[in-house]
Amino acid sequence: MFISLNPDAVALGKMDPDLLLSSALACGFEGIDFPVHAVGSVHEARELSRRAADAGMKWGLFPLPCDFLRVDDDSFRAGMIRLREVLPVVEAAGCSRTYNHVWPGSDDRDYDRNLAWHIVRLRDLASILNDRGIRLGIEFIGPKTLRDTFRYPFIRSLEEALSLIDAVDRDLGLVLDCFHWYTSGGTLRDLESAMAGRPVVNVHVNDATAGRTRDEQQDLERRMPLETGLIDATAVLRVLDRLGYDGPVIAEPFNPHRARFAGLPPQAVLAEVGSIMKALFAAAGVRSES
Repeated sequence: MFISLNPDAVALGKMDPDLLLSSALACGFEGIDFPVHAVGSVHEARELSRRAADAGMKWGLFPLPCDFLRVDDDSFRAGMIRLREVLPVVEAAGCSRTYNHVWPGSDDRDYDRNLAWHIVRLRDLASILNDRGIRLGIEFIGPKTLRDTFRYPFIRSLEEALSLIDAVDRDLGLVLDCFHWYTSGGTLRDLESAMAGRPVVNVHVNDATAGRTRDEQQDLERRMPLETGLIDATAVLRVLDRLGYDGPVIAEPFNPHRARFAGLPPQAVLAEVGSIMKALFAAAGVRSES
């Protein structure tokens, strides 16, 4: 596995790709999410990919045009059109991962109707990605404080997410967010047994807020990994390492860190996040794939 960077997750926004590559490399990152917004052609994608490879950097994920598992039918169709437009660029760059989160409830559809709706949408989405050699991952959302805002409950745990994958296409991968795993009541034993032989697309590392129980954690309030010790991200990485995971690992702290990062120079943000990520990998005893 390797230390990667999602610029949006740490409030960096849309930096120039070459500047982002060089700055991230200098701060210990080994990959970044593919900046599809800044690449307008197959030729540009190949050139940027060459420069990234020359620098020893890898691609993490590329962002989908919309939240395909929340938008209405018209927006879904428009998003699929946009996705087909950008896929040749993504494929030319050699980026082979993307994801969509699954909301843990609905106000309109009960569990069975929502499951059928998700299966249809995910099959449509996965089919055009598979044709380009791109693996789609899904991310479950764990906090009870968010789950309880919906009228009808839905996917909210690792086990349920894997059941959804089985119903859609076992080639789908999982995005494992430590915060969602923790707040859903996940255990290391369950993680290791459930994920054996399962593809993982991305890993999000973070920590929970001190002074709150699991059920009191708020979805958009998280800490940097190793900060409070409520989430044992080092143990999660060790499990994934034993299972052979070789993909990107990103920090996704949300607030208050994102608000603070937004007021800092990009290089300061990269230096801080990179330092913490290197400390996390060292504490886990995980060696990068670089």
